[in-house]
Amino acid sequence: MFLIKYPFLFLKWYYIESSKKIFLITKNFLHFGVSYFSLPLLVKTFFAPWRGYYKEYNRGFNIKSFFSAWSTNTISRTFGAIVRFFLIIFFVIAEFLFLVGGILMWVFWLFLPFIIILVFYQSWLYLIY
Repeated sequence: MFLIKYPFLFLKWYYIESSKKIFLITKNFLHFGVSYFSLPLLVKTFFAPWRGYYKEYNRGFNIKSFFSAWSTNTISRTFGAIVRFFLIIFFVIAEFLFLVGGILMWVFWLFLPFIIILVFYQSWLYLIY
């Protein structure tokens, strides 16, 4: 009776419980990407100056100092937006790779017993002939 029960327990563990674990690990990798790239902060501060570099506008009206501050702030904000844009692109690529890697790992895990049986069968045939 016990010998009949163990293969079914193994199959339940291998195909159900381990598949859930693989999906949980993939989900954790996807959450890691959001944390590592700090996506909500990147989106909130998309047009913020790069590293907080900005020039204060002077009191009074001096056209030279006004355009100097304006151009410095505009360049800093543009550079910050470009850097954040590329970080978001890297985030999307990393998330895609994490997702594809998790799916490939799951598919490999599902077919691994058949691959092992096939390899043993092929090696047995090689020994016989």
